[in-house]
Amino acid sequence: MSALSLNATACAICQTVDEARPLYEANFDLAALNPEVFSARRLPDRVHYRMVRCNDCGLVRSDPTADAHLLQGLYAESSFNYDAQVEDLRKTYGRYLALLQRYGAGKGALLEIGCGNGFFLHEALSQGYSHVHGVEPSVDAVAKADDRLRPHLVCDIMRPGLFPPASFDAICLFQVFDHIADPGALLKECHRLLKPGGLVLFLQHNVEAISARVLGRLSPIIDIEHTYLYSPATLGRLCGQFDL
Repeated sequence: MSALSLNATACAICQTVDEARPLYEANFDLAALNPEVFSARRLPDRVHYRMVRCNDCGLVRSDPTADAHLLQGLYAESSFNYDAQVEDLRKTYGRYLALLQRYGAGKGALLEIGCGNGFFLHEALSQGYSHVHGVEPSVDAVAKADDRLRPHLVCDIMRPGLFPPASFDAICLFQVFDHIADPGALLKECHRLLKPGGLVLFLQHNVEAISARVLGRLSPIIDIEHTYLYSPATLGRLCGQFDL
């Protein structure tokens, strides 16, 4: 690990760097920084950075972590190899998407951040959304998208400038937000892209879930891909800073 440049992370809510207590020491080496480890939905291997918890707000994060540009490259080279799970994931994510109607979501344009091969976007179309778009860093995943859908996918990380303001009625992130190195910047961009009354739908790990508390370090959510781990309280506090 001495040859690897690691960067300190800040609490995404409090912006503090040192005001955190250790949870688990790092247990990875350079071999863990490869595209296979950074491929979606791999089997748990319990490899992780040093994990800490903010003394003020309780947000859990990896600290320090590898450079963001290195991580971007690993995600770009990662593989899409969970085809057997796609149908079940589509049904699960679809149930949550349907719940947006309770909150008055429009069914115009929908964006999915971290869309894989676009399987969920087919579900959004089947539920009546008129336009769908996706952003996905994995070249392999985008290459495996349906020919009709691929023109609506951007092979990139989510960043400012990909779409004009007020473009979407709904923005979805499924098991993605934990991976984001700068969650505040992403939420700011989501706020810019939403139409008035638009909604963001998150589905992700809960660091305060019973399974996570019982398993501790052995929980599969303690993972080198996860920069931050949220509870409902910390996610709500972070989103509140951006009126989401």
